[in-house]
Amino acid sequence: MYDCASEKMLLSSNPPHQHDNLGRARAHNLNTICRGVEVMINLRYWAWSLAVVLLLGGLTDRAHAQVPYGQAAPMMAPGMGMAPGMGMAPGMGMAPGMAPAGQMYQPYPPQGYAQYAPAGMQPAAYAAQLAPVQSSGVTMSLSSDDEQAGASWPGFQIGQFQFGNGALLNRVQAAMPRIVPQGLQECCRPRWFDIHIEGMYLKRDEVANNLNFTSDGILGPIVLGVDDLDFDNELGMKFTGVRQLFGSNVLEMSYFGLFNYGTSKTVTSPTDNLYSIFSDFGTNPFGGFGETDQASEHGLTYSSSIDSVELHIRRRWQEPDCRWQGSVHAGVRFVYLLEDFQHNTVSTLNNSSLDYSVKTRNSMVGFQTGGDLWSCVAPGLRVGVEVKAGIYGVRSEQNTTIEATSIGTPVQDHLESKQVSFILEGGAMGTWRLSQNWNLRGGYQVIFIDGIALAAENFNSVPPFVGSGRPAVLVDGGEALYHGFTAGAEWSW
Repeated sequence: MYDCASEKMLLSSNPPHQHDNLGRARAHNLNTICRGVEVMINLRYWAWSLAVVLLLGGLTDRAHAQVPYGQAAPMMAPGMGMAPGMGMAPGMGMAPGMAPAGQMYQPYPPQGYAQYAPAGMQPAAYAAQLAPVQSSGVTMSLSSDDEQAGASWPGFQIGQFQFGNGALLNRVQAAMPRIVPQGLQECCRPRWFDIHIEGMYLKRDEVANNLNFTSDGILGPIVLGVDDLDFDNELGMKFTGVRQLFGSNVLEMSYFGLFNYGTSKTVTSPTDNLYSIFSDFGTNPFGGFGETDQASEHGLTYSSSIDSVELHIRRRWQEPDCRWQGSVHAGVRFVYLLEDFQHNTVSTLNNSSLDYSVKTRNSMVGFQTGGDLWSCVAPGLRVGVEVKAGIYGVRSEQNTTIEATSIGTPVQDHLESKQVSFILEGGAMGTWRLSQNWNLRGGYQVIFIDGIALAAENFNSVPPFVGSGRPAVLVDGGEALYHGFTAGAEWSW
């Protein structure tokens, strides 16, 4: 995240003559941006806290036993009889298969037996087949019909654990109501959600356009550049809340944040043979500069974070048979992208060093529209796709600070620009209904941003050691591509 305290300290350390109208405007802008950063940080903390509370509530609710979909709940617990005085209304008969009062229902005897045994007794041949066999503390029960028992080998019991005789099948069947999607009103269950919490595991491709920084020897092979940096998959989160308005229209608010991407690369030379981009790799001037050439160590560090807030009006529709559902939406979006790029050199031979830091900020506000399309594959199971695109006004800032052994006062650059940017986002998702209130959700997301200032692309290779004619530059045409998997839960009431 951007270091506001350092910027304010740096601003306050400027000579008094620099505090003109431009300086006061810069201080005002800095305070405004810092307040925005604080709001984003607080939003992250509150979103994560709400996500934890809702997920814990869902797990607690899921832990209670549920009646499997398509099965009726029992009318009376086992062992319960009718209360005294209770009876059947006149004219009411007994349902087929029900036993008279005071008698237990007896199942039909196994096939192949011509005669019934007396009440409470089993035929001798049948009883003999079911007789237990004791062996070394293991109780074996031989099955008379393997197919009827659901197993092809004799069952046995060790302690309290039953194996065979269909025991495994029974366990699977008992667990299925908690695993299979829970259908509700076939496919006509409304697909929209009230609260949606999702984890994001995204990777950013091509951190920036390549720039070579270090060679091994004068005009030697390149050993360090931007291409050596790589942003790994980073964990983030997405939170969406929906409020029903009227008819099929809903108000939808969404936030997502990708927490700090970070990458670094360092090269060393025991012979002090590293040469820098500032001297065109030791050729201008020949042999380079004391801080950056004939160096023992060169390093690059890059970090980035992004936050996004969206507010939409979404209108939904569905086919009469509910097989297909979809929506269109339009609204506003705010995106905040922060980056920090650093280049460090150490020359043991010359007893000197350089610290070069570039920080960029992109504040994007604009209009966005899009839509989604879903298919009900089966009751409780849906798959869909979503696409959204927007045009944004962007305010980009670049702040550079250079400190070196031969430089008494740090070199500072600050530039701002305003331009138009573009965001395209799409993804494929699926939902799996667990209960009346809970869905599991997962998919793959892609986000493309064009027209922004990236810190690595705003590195100025003009050496700061020669005079005061070093121009400040701001490159605001950068691109960023994020993509990866998402998974989470939906809760509705």
